[in-house]
Amino acid sequence: MNKRIKQGRLVDEARYSARYADEMNFAVADRFTAYATEHGVNPATLAVAWVMSHPAITAPIIGARNLKQLEDSLAAMM
Repeated sequence: MNKRIKQGRLVDEARYSARYADEMNFAVADRFTAYATEHGVNPATLAVAWVMSHPAITAPIIGARNLKQLEDSLAAMM
């Protein structure tokens, strides 16, 4: 996949870029996105569902910046 974002916190804010913008994180994100796509699930929905299923997590925190992102995250509740 190797699809890089053009805007957002990772691009716009140096502290996020310094912390997360490395090739290992991009490779993991690409593999995760490919896995979700192969199974017909939005990557955000799958991520929130995984967090919700983890026994050590009491509540997932979502960071939706628009309605589409919110809908994708809330789809994990179904």
